[in-house]
Amino acid sequence: MSHLAEDQVAGVLRQWIGTTTPKLLGEGMDGAVYEVDDSRVAKIWFAGSVESSRRAAAFYDALTAKPLPFQVPRITQVESVGGRVVTIERRLTGTTVAAALAAGAVSREDAYTIVVDIVAALAAGGGLPAARELAVLGEDSPLFSAGEGFPAALGRLAERRVERFRPVLSGAVADLDRKAAALTSRLVEVDSELNPEL
Repeated sequence: MSHLAEDQVAGVLRQWIGTTTPKLLGEGMDGAVYEVDDSRVAKIWFAGSVESSRRAAAFYDALTAKPLPFQVPRITQVESVGGRVVTIERRLTGTTVAAALAAGAVSREDAYTIVVDIVAALAAGGGLPAARELAVLGEDSPLFSAGEGFPAALGRLAERRVERFRPVLSGAVADLDRKAAALTSRLVEVDSELNPEL
């Protein structure tokens, strides 16, 4: 599904949370975020399912239990409204790194440091089994199959993406099948050092 016109947004949000004048806070690749009140936002997803959003909610709950030095999203409600997945989420305080960069509040080097610090904090938090239930790249099913390691999951993902985009790739990539097979073969040999049980 694609982006919604303002009247469609108003219709979706009115059905669920009663607002008639939705205020857009931001929009990304996955969806658009609207103000509900001082502590909550509503996100209208451009694609995906209620089930995938519920898996994301479980992941955020698990992440919140970690001793992290920053806030993480929390999804408190997931519904299908007007054919769209809508989530109600905790409203996070502060500003985005992109906005801080644009305003000159942080330098590019500081922004890199912020991102590295976040990744380091996430890594230091230990295993997170709920992450194995997440989908990637606009897919609806979890990346991992039960007991599967990252290299095998990545190889299967590459195969699916090649098939999905075959009409475009076959006209742009010479000897596509051989190259795709070679890529998949290399991916499954990657030593991720990840425990398949995490």
